[in-house]
Amino acid sequence: MDDPRLFGDDEPLVALADRLSARGWNCQLQKRAGDSEPALLRLQPPGAYGVSTRTVEVEVRAFEREPHFAYAQNSRRPIAPVAQLDRAVRAVVHVHGGTMPAPPQVPDGLLAAFESLRSERQDGLPAARGAGDEVEE
Repeated sequence: MDDPRLFGDDEPLVALADRLSARGWNCQLQKRAGDSEPALLRLQPPGAYGVSTRTVEVEVRAFEREPHFAYAQNSRRPIAPVAQLDRAVRAVVHVHGGTMPAPPQVPDGLLAAFESLRSERQDGLPAARGAGDEVEE
């Protein structure tokens, strides 16, 4: 269990939120139920507001007796020490701030194969059968 004396206030999370807000991130500091649970900072990169899959949750945890920013879902993996705020900002932006890549393009040959299957079904022909399928007559 973390030493609660290391997290006397939410100052490190507020500082992280200020830095990321200046970069256009949506930041919300939330208190958790119970005094023993640390506060939680919910982050969303620019352009991802309302997309829950792009939400990042950060908290402060102790690693080697020193407070670090850590992901709430995997609090055993530190982001950066609280004393290195610039490093934490760079890490969060690098990992979560990029635009999502476009889905891969479907090869033309695969599109043609699916198109021929679709035209067979539209013409009333049965779909292709496997080698082991029995034919009813």
